[in-house]
Amino acid sequence: MRPSYRLAAFLLRSLFRLTYRLDVVGLEQVPLDRPLILAANHQSNLDPPLIGAFYPREISFVAKKQLFARAWMARLLHHFNAIPIDRAGVDRRAIRAIRSRLEEGRDLIVFPEGTRSKDGRLGRPRAGLGMIVGAAEADVLPVLVLGSRLRPGLPGFRPTLRLQFGTVIARASLPLEGAVAGGESRSRSARAEALTAAVFGRIEAMHAAATRS
Repeated sequence: MRPSYRLAAFLLRSLFRLTYRLDVVGLEQVPLDRPLILAANHQSNLDPPLIGAFYPREISFVAKKQLFARAWMARLLHHFNAIPIDRAGVDRRAIRAIRSRLEEGRDLIVFPEGTRSKDGRLGRPRAGLGMIVGAAEADVLPVLVLGSRLRPGLPGFRPTLRLQFGTVIARASLPLEGAVAGGESRSRSARAEALTAAVFGRIEAMHAAATRS
């Protein structure tokens, strides 16, 4: 982990602990012997720095290309391992960059919903996650964020913020191949949708369990 990244992570952890009642769950079960694709729900702009601050390794993340419009912001995002992606269609350049990062042994955060939730409920996932999982040789780690939409507060008035790391989904257990009804081969888009649904289903289950308790 680079010194600048380590320092930023330390400062962010301190800030989150100061301004939220923080509940970080499941970090001890995250395997550190291989690169992972972290698939997380998206509640606010705090989600990428929150996950990056507590994850034990330096991590890359996917960000919409519009965020790179200003030169200073583009430099900052690139320094902290952001990969610009065009959400309007299939961004093959971004997928190649993602695949390269994972092949280098680096972890990656992806937000399947593609945009922030307006009411805290889970949104509809996009097929982009499935395309990434299908193209990259990496297992998937579902991640749940609850409470990042709430404004940070001072001691005594801090809202609860939960960051939960789930159980790793082995890539081999996902619907990478196979046939659909009638014995026809699964199309690339259908496979991407099936992969996204399989991963996002885990996040939905985590969300349901967390909000019941």
